[in-house]
Amino acid sequence: MSALARTAGRIGPTSPSLGESPAADWAYCSYVSSAADSAAEELVYGAELLLELHKKADPEAEFAAGPGLTPYLRRGAVRHEEVAGLGERALITDSVGDQGPQLHVLDGGAVFTLSVQWSTGPDDAPPDEDAIKAAVIEDVRALMAVLKD
Repeated sequence: MSALARTAGRIGPTSPSLGESPAADWAYCSYVSSAADSAAEELVYGAELLLELHKKADPEAEFAAGPGLTPYLRRGAVRHEEVAGLGERALITDSVGDQGPQLHVLDGGAVFTLSVQWSTGPDDAPPDEDAIKAAVIEDVRALMAVLKD
């Protein structure tokens, strides 16, 4: 999460977990910045990364059909934007409230989902959503490159 860390301040992993089944394997990790490490005193970022490796069914039919990791996105229609040159297909959502963008990438039997959230204090300006989106795309691209090697 080096690109996100450049945008959000020091951000580190918490709560890693993984699972295996005959149909799919998955790995999950959440990331958080502390208020003291953020650019603004009360601005705090969080991120969630989920990698799913489907072993029996092709995930393309259901790719990005649901709200992904963030239940808040179930509250209304969310606009998806295509991201060219990332996996077989990649979609990124717009922010909704304090729920930042969410990137879904389909690459063969693998599905990568990275979502970002933030909370701000009363005097904090909202984060630069374009910078957050660029960082999310860069970090997933780097992760995919490492996993392919």
